[in-house]
Amino acid sequence: MKQREYIVHSYVAEGKHMNRLSIAVPSFILGALTMLMIHSQQTFARPQFDTAAAVPVVPLLGGPVHNHETIVEDPLVLDGVQCDNCVLAANTLVYGGGPFRLQHSALAATNLRLTGAAANAIAFLEVWNSAHGDKKMSAPEPNTPITKTAAPPDRRVTIDLSSPYGQRKP
Repeated sequence: MKQREYIVHSYVAEGKHMNRLSIAVPSFILGALTMLMIHSQQTFARPQFDTAAAVPVVPLLGGPVHNHETIVEDPLVLDGVQCDNCVLAANTLVYGGGPFRLQHSALAATNLRLTGAAANAIAFLEVWNSAHGDKKMSAPEPNTPITKTAAPPDRRVTIDLSSPYGQRKP
């Protein structure tokens, strides 16, 4: 069996011989610095969140405008309702965060059920208040509406109330 011969080449730079150590040390240092740079970018890089897709967009208010009507529904969904001089009567008023406009209208409801973006906003505000010294509260149940109950008023109250987002500019 023939033995293999390994030839170690010596490198010549400007007439001087360089041994293996003079090439290995700079290579090691360069590799170590490269790994430190890669590791530091992975460790200290701030993660990017795509929140634009998660923020609900409130559409512009459209649809019919009710004038001088009495609307009796139970539950009554407030999202998208436009009323001028109306009476809204329901045991439960449901609001999900969409646009609405009530001008010179009376609202008679004893229960308020918040769903969707409206429930998320109330849950966030309750946690915010809890974190800032108000009473402590438990986390809300996922995908469960938040219901608030109030005593019916002794008299009919006329309100002017519009959602801050989703209104058409005159």
